[in-house]
Order: sequence, then structure tokens, then C-alpha cells
Amino acid sequence: MSALSVVRDRIARAILDGGPAPTGRPPDAPNTDVPHTLGRIVLRDAQRDAVRRLRLALAEFGGALLADEPGLGKTYVALALARDAAARGTLVVAPAALRSMWADAAERADTPVMFVSFESLSRSAFAAHAAFVIVDEAHHAANPAAQRYDRLARLCAGARTLLVSATPARNRRTEIDALLALVVGPRAATLSDAQRGRIIVKRTATAGDRPALVRVRARRSPGRLKLADEIASLPPPLPVVDGLSAAPLVQVGLARCWASSLAALAGALRRREQRGRAMLDALAIGALPSRAELRHWALGDDATQLAFPELVATTVVEPAALQHVLHAHLGALRVLLVRTAPAVHADTRARADWLRDIRARNPGAIVIAFTGFAATAESLWHELRNDAGVALLTGRQARTASGPRARDDVLRALGGDVARAVRDRITLVVATDVLSEGVNLQGASVIVHLDQPWTPAALEQRAGRAARIGSRHARVVEYTMRPPRDATSLLRLDHRMARKRTVQRRATEDAIATECLRSLVRGWRARENPPSPSECPQSASGGQGAAAPTDAAALAVAVTAAARGGWLAVLSNGRREWLTSSRGSAPRALLAMVRAASGAARPLTVAAQRAAVTAVQRAIARETARGLAGDGSSRARRTLLHRAHVVCAHAAFADQAAAAAELRDLRIALDAVAGAGGEAEIAVLCHTAVHDTGGWLRQCTARLRELTRPGHPERNEGADTRPRLVALLILESDRRPALSPASGPRSQPSRQSAPPATST
Repeated sequence: MSALSVVRDRIARAILDGGPAPTGRPPDAPNTDVPHTLGRIVLRDAQRDAVRRLRLALAEFGGALLADEPGLGKTYVALALARDAAARGTLVVAPAALRSMWADAAERADTPVMFVSFESLSRSAFAAHAAFVIVDEAHHAANPAAQRYDRLARLCAGARTLLVSATPARNRRTEIDALLALVVGPRAATLSDAQRGRIIVKRTATAGDRPALVRVRARRSPGRLKLADEIASLPPPLPVVDGLSAAPLVQVGLARCWASSLAALAGALRRREQRGRAMLDALAIGALPSRAELRHWALGDDATQLAFPELVATTVVEPAALQHVLHAHLGALRVLLVRTAPAVHADTRARADWLRDIRARNPGAIVIAFTGFAATAESLWHELRNDAGVALLTGRQARTASGPRARDDVLRALGGDVARAVRDRITLVVATDVLSEGVNLQGASVIVHLDQPWTPAALEQRAGRAARIGSRHARVVEYTMRPPRDATSLLRLDHRMARKRTVQRRATEDAIATECLRSLVRGWRARENPPSPSECPQSASGGQGAAAPTDAAALAVAVTAAARGGWLAVLSNGRREWLTSSRGSAPRALLAMVRAASGAARPLTVAAQRAAVTAVQRAIARETARGLAGDGSSRARRTLLHRAHVVCAHAAFADQAAAAAELRDLRIALDAVAGAGGEAEIAVLCHTAVHDTGGWLRQCTARLRELTRPGHPERNEGADTRPRLVALLILESDRRPALSPASGPRSQPSRQSAPPATST
């Protein structure tokens, strides 16, 4: 095997395996052997590869984010990892609508799990804890200010955590930082690009994995009403007593309803009018309700059931000025409703005819028509209910022409489960976005977007319900209804979608670059077992040279012609191997260097090897210095350590030595705690009472050790953690500086050639 092949093979193994070969794996390294079956499930090669990569991330960080595109089988990847923690228990946190899906998947995978919903976490804490926590559709917990986030963080404290979401950042970059904080705590915002490329696994669909998505040219909404000026100039509403002015939100809300359908807009206008009239009743007795008090009014589509205002509205105000504001708002709503209501039926009928045309173009196909508004779905259902095979599915109900149906009954029809088929064939389901997450609808081959969601991630989620691995369809066709142009302009919808696409792409760009890098180096992998040092010819230098962090028996060196100069180096710390370069270790930098290193082999010189090894030494020194400096501690950690030092300083002279040992144990235990939940527990320890110096230190240390994730390596402060250079690829550029005519030819330096060797 040539020197260049040996080095490229080492680079490929460092990128693809992330660690030593299985035969040389240290005892504490993560297991990378993944079985082909999981209960009654046969894992595909891509899923097994994801399990291996996530095990490495779990070992390094204590958690990971699986951000694969929809339809690639993330649920069974997560359950394969749960099998590793089966003896200590697995907890799944997900939307309540996915409870039955997870129960069915866990039963098929023969992997028992506990389940708690995001909705229940918003109401109360969950008492049970597990060694492994799976957070499905994790973007629902991306708001650190929400109570569910704090309770979820405490469940993740001390447990290995797998976050699962195809769209972890929907509106802003900080959402993905909040999710990663559940794993690594405050340092989530300061993770390097290389670390993000390892803690986030995001794979895209490849040929054969799932059906191809075919997008048909979008159709413009049939509505012809010009309502933008009326909505934009709507007088401000009257806020409840504990609320702020909501005029911009009301305008955006009505514009979004208009962008969906005139039926949705008319329904929203009626509800706002009813709410306003309820508030007028309260103002009539000199009171204004709060949000909680306003809930005592029951608002329906055509009627308002009023409670006694004297009993439920408690804040007395001067009513005259407020009544004037409210009358102006209600008058504008009534004008909008009068203009909208007569056109609702024609708009609904045009949308229904479009769906009928789609069904005619795709005979025999199961069609799912998605909308973000229940009013749009219900209006279309009333227009289509006499057509054969039509069903309605919203968060409140599931219906066919024969009457109410069980939700699971409709899902079985959409999932393509022939053995458990429903009594009458369903071929068109008009559904809200309740079906857009976590469910398997691979029996469908046509997806219709009746309106445009607020984020591009929601569009991907809708299509991903049908375009899934294991589908019997070769392609899934997407049809889209574009909003009225005036509504698009009023909402600045195109601008918003473009901005959110950029946010979504940048949030995972390091993981995407890592995936491209892995795809690029697969061809560099030579064979199943790496060559031994005895197989490699000798390198240009006769020895290791100046204090280089290398092992002379294992160092492999080669030179290749490249589009740019530089070097690629494989480093090892005994637990794992990784790649760095002259441009840094960020995935995008590595991708650029690997793409450039595709040339033919060139002779290796002593000078070139020494220069490259020196450059690698400097890079290692910089990385080591950054590691010793750390990522910065949180306020809670600094407070706890300061308090511990003060307690030790005030200990009795005879107890000073014991207190110092306890303080050292506390520092080591504190260093092993990670995650937002761990930070919350550290903050609690900062306020515990101190009755006995040694007892308080031991109590804190014991609690911190409980929060240490299973398998976390103990910190050995005396160990040398500097990485070792094991392979080096020197990129020699063909570009030469042009000679000026006056200078004449330059004398070329003598080139000391050497065998194209790899070990020193």
C-alpha cells in the first residue's frame, strides 16, 4: 500500500469512525457494534451508522442532537440507543399526540420506555427519573423562559440525553443553543464549530432511502378581495386590564387567517367581535376583565354565552373613553366581516374543486391536505363530505361521511397498514398540522399545502410524514396553494420565510458540512483493518525531531498535489481520533482542505515534513491552551466554589487538611456536571445552610455526583491530555508566483528527495 493510501485511510477512519479501530479500542471507549435487528425492526445501514455516531457523541458530551431530515427513521435510531440503557430505564418526552406512536414503536423494538408529554410538564413536574432521556420533537422545548423547559432540564440532569428534531431552529439561532444547553449547559453558546459538528448529527435523504419529492408549480389563492388596507388600518383593540396593546398582533393574526382562506378570516372576525361585545358588557358596569376573568365568557361561532360581569370583572375603570375605543374597533371588524362573508362560499368551493382536480390527476393515490387553521379544514370538509373516501382530522375531531371516527382508525389508513385497514377506504384527508409531526403517513403519495405555514420547517415536516423510508411509493408529489398577493405583501411572508430558512440552515451548517465530509472520504477508506506500522515504508526524517507530540512507530506521512497548500493531520488522545488542518478543525475548513487534497502523490522531503510537524505542534499547543483556559464557568458554579473556599478558610486549624481534600473532591465532581438541569441544581446548593464544614462539602459533592451522567470519565488532573500526531498529509500547491520580466529566472533550491514513506 502506498504512503498516500495509508494516510488517506487514516484520515477516513478518523472522520468515519471517530476513534480507534474496534480491535484497538480502549476499555472505556464507546461500543460501536450495532446489531442489524431491533426487536421486530430491521435497521438499515444508514440507521446503524447514525447509532454509532451518536454513541460517540454521547460518550464525549453526555448527549447529542439528532437532526436528520423527516422520514429517515429517527425513532428507531433513538430506541437502538435506548437499548444500551435498558437496565437503567429510558424516558421519552414528546408531544402528547405522539404517545401511541412511541408505545407502538417501543413494542415493535422490544425496548420498554416511560413516556411524559410536554403538555403535562407545562402543568406539573414529573417525578420519575431515568438514565437515558429521549426528547422527541425537541423544538417544542426551545424556550428557556417556559416552565416546561426548567422541568425538562431537571429530568435531563444526570441522564444521557438525546434530542430529536428535524427542525431544531425554526425562528432564531438561540433556539438550538437552548436545546444544546440541556446537554452541555451554558457552554452551548460557545461550542466550537468542530464540537457542533460532532454533537449534532444531521443526515439528508439519499437515493433509495425514501421517495423523491416532486413539487408541482404552486397555484395562487382563488380569492380576489382586496383587504390589505382594511386590515393594516384596523383601529387598535381594547386590551384586557393585565394586557398590553395588541394591535400589531391582531393585524398579523387576521392577515394569516386571510392567507389561509376566507373561511378562516370570517371565523376569526366573528370571534373577535364576540370578544369585544363581551368586554362592552363589562364596561357597562364600570369594569374591565383580566385574561383569566375573560375566560368565563364562552365564545362560539354564532353566539356568546355571558357570565354575570359583576361577578367575574373586578377592576373598576372610567368606561367612557374605553367604550369609544372599543366601538371603533368593533365597527371596523363589522365592515371587514360584511365584505368577507358573501365571498366565503365561492372561495371554499374553488379550493374544493382544486382538491378534486388533484385527486383526478392522481387516481388511486391517498392525498393529505394540510392547513394551519381548523376553520379552513372544516369549511373544506363540509364542501367535500359527500365525495367518496374523504375524512376530516383536526385536534378536536376525526370524521368521515358516516360520522365520527377514532383518530387511530384514520392514521392506520394513512400509514398504509393493509392488514389493519379501516372498514371504508379513505383516500383524502383534510387535516390541520396536528398530523405534521411524529406520525407515519407513508401510505400517502400526495401532499397538499392548503396554506403556507409560518416557518419553512413546518413545510418540511408536512412532506416528511409521507416521504419516509420503507414507503412503497417511488415519489411523493407536493401541491401548494399560495396566499393572495396582498396578504403575502402585508405579512412580508417571502422575506420572513427566506430569513427563517437562513436561520435554519446556519443552525446546523456544521453538521451538514460534517455529513458532506464523511461522504467525500468514504472512497479513501482502503480496507476493513488499518495497515500496521510494519507495512509502511520509512519517512524522510530519521527520527521524531523536536519534542513533537507524536509516536514515531505510528506516524504516517505523505505528500499530495493540491489546489492549495497546507496540511491535514490526524490526532489521537487514546480515546478517539480526529482531524485538524492548517485552516483549523471546523467542519467547513476540513471540507475545503479534503476537497483540495485529491491530487497525485509527490515525493516527501525532510524539510517539508519538519515544517509540517512544527506547524502541527503549534496548532496542538494552541488547542491545548484553549482547553486549559476552559469555556468559562457559570455564575452558579463560581458562587458555589467561592462559598466552598470561604467555608474551608473558616474551618478549624485541625480540620484544614480534611477540608482541603473535600474541596478537591467537590471541584472534580463539579467539573463532571453538565446541562441546564445541572446548573439549576448547583444554584440550589449555593443556598443550602452550612452547619458543619466537612458535612456541607460532602453533601454538595454527593449531590453533584448524582448529577454526573453514567459513563462520564473521571477527571485525572495529573494526566497529560495533549493529543498525539498519528498521520500527516502535506498538501503541496502547484501554484507558483509569476516571475517579473526584469528578474529573470530564479534559481530553484535543491530538493532533497526521500522515499514516499509514512512512519518515523
